Amino acid sequence: MIDEQVWHVDGEGTLARSWEQRLKPKTEPRVVRRRVPAPWIKTVGWIAGLWAGAAVASVLAVHVMTMSYQYDQMNQHYASLTRQNQQLQMNLAALTSASTLAQDARKMKVTLVQPKNGMPTPSLAKAAAPVVSRHGVLAQITGWMENLSHTLGQ
Repeated sequence: MIDEQVWHVDGEGTLARSWEQRLKPKTEPRVVRRRVPAPWIKTVGWIAGLWAGAAVASVLAVHVMTMSYQYDQMNQHYASLTRQNQQLQMNLAALTSASTLAQDARKMKVTLVQPKNGMPTPSLAKAAAPVVSRHGVLAQITGWMENLSHTLGQ
C-alpha cells in the first residue's frame, strides 16, 4: 500500500502573514482602568449642596417678605378706601336729610310743599299702624320722590 501524503502548500501571501504573526512582538493585554474620583470631591459636593439649599431658602424667604409687604400695602389702601366711602356716605346722608333740604330751601327762598300721596300724618300713624310690605314702602318712597321732583319743577 502506498501512503499518500497530502502536502499543504502555502501561497506566498499566506506564508508571509503567518511569519509576520510569529515574529510580531507579544504585547500584554491592555488593562482598562476605571477613573476613581479624588476623595475631596464628596466634601466639595456636600458643601455645594448645602450652599444651593441655603440660596433657594433665602430666595423663597425674600419672595415671601415681598408678597407680605405688598399684602400689607393693599390692606392699608383698602382700609383707606373704606374710610373714604364711609365719609362720603355720611356727607351724602347729611346733604339729603330733611333739615338740610329745609335749610337749602330757606337759602334759595323757596317754600317746600309736602307732596300729597295719601300717606297718613304722624298723629294718625300712631292710632292705626298699617302693616306695609317692603315693596309697598319702596313704592311709596318712589312716589314721594316723583311728587317732590314734580313740585320742585313747577
